Amino acid sequence: VKDLRAAYTLHSEEDDASLTANFIQRLEEIGFRWTIPLDKDAAWAAKFEQLKEYAKVNGDCFVPLKHKELGLWVKYQRSLYSKMEHGEKSPLTEARIAELESIGFE
Repeated sequence: VKDLRAAYTLHSEEDDASLTANFIQRLEEIGFRWTIPLDKDAAWAAKFEQLKEYAKVNGDCFVPLKHKELGLWVKYQRSLYSKMEHGEKSPLTEARIAELESIGFE
């Protein structure tokens, strides 16, 4: 599916012939979606649930970067929190901060 979406992007941008119009149409007729809408709140909640599970198992919220996606997400949350502390704009809300702090996030 990922490769199909990448080929479709190339097809759209460069008139690549690897996907024919007929093939595209047949996929669309069965409900294939070329893009997936990103629900940022749902994505944040999913990562938060992963962090809760990590904290439950490991006793803290210090996720090392060897846990690639979760580790990067935690690092990003800390950078957003730091921005807020320094009076800079940050998409991190007070509600999310409270959620993070409720599981021992520092």
